[in-house]
Amino acid sequence: MQLTLTYFDLMDAIHAHLKSKNIEWRHAEYDDIWIKFEKPVWAEKKHKNGKVVKCKHGYPEREIVKWETISEHFGEMDEMQISYDKNGIYPNVIKE
Repeated sequence: MQLTLTYFDLMDAIHAHLKSKNIEWRHAEYDDIWIKFEKPVWAEKKHKNGKVVKCKHGYPEREIVKWETISEHFGEMDEMQISYDKNGIYPNVIKE
């Protein structure tokens, strides 16, 4: 299933959340949203001699070498889509 949120849906949700916390947030109707998130930068592990470290199956092992901050603009014409499985990730593990 997919959940699609527009800019206005997101602004309404933020406003409702802040209102539930008794925080008054005044914003213009067309204020822009900047979303910041941390993204890992991956690199292959290396031995001291510079050769790539491989796992028991022969594939290169990777590790996070640093984290970078990415800023994305979310404006009035943008949409956010969230895809999910309505049965959950592990449908056979949790039984109702």
